[in-house]
Amino acid sequence: HHACLETHGVVVDYSGGDKATVYASTQGTFTIPGEAVRELGLDGASSVTSVVEYMGGGFGSGLRPQFQVVL
Repeated sequence: HHACLETHGVVVDYSGGDKATVYASTQGTFTIPGEAVRELGLDGASSVTSVVEYMGGGFGSGLRPQFQVVL
């Protein structure tokens, strides 16, 4: 029975404007800006800073940002 042991969490610091910071637990550090730009309607990936202190997803569940980024 496959079950992830690590938690998946995301905090987005965004109060409008053209910049956002995304704190996430994922291996997909380079895919976060693209996802956040699309969802927040920002100009480009340089508008988003991703911070990943704890990388989870050793079994593939943390390879990319999940629904938490969108929420």
